Amino acid sequence: MNEQLDSAKNSLGKYLAIINKNQVFIVLVVASCILIYTLIQSRTYLNPERNEDKYSEEIIKVNYATIDQELVDEISATLEDENIDVDSNFVPGRTDPFSE
Repeated sequence: MNEQLDSAKNSLGKYLAIINKNQVFIVLVVASCILIYTLIQSRTYLNPERNEDKYSEEIIKVNYATIDQELVDEISATLEDENIDVDSNFVPGRTDPFSE
């Protein structure tokens, strides 16, 4: 039993020595893997697949507003019938400072 424990300690020591020797490389590999995974995941959010069935269902639910043409005609007729005077604040003899 002690021989197996010593053998495990020796092999663990060898692995720890390799890890210590190459820890910068291991950190770079792990960071690169995380970055690649993150980019792949963000790609699925940037280019989602379109579900035609769900899209069709949502289009049916949309309540499009319509313009009541009779009401538009009535308002237009009312505005045309009224005599509206607009008093512009233009002075006829004034010079335009921006025209050169």
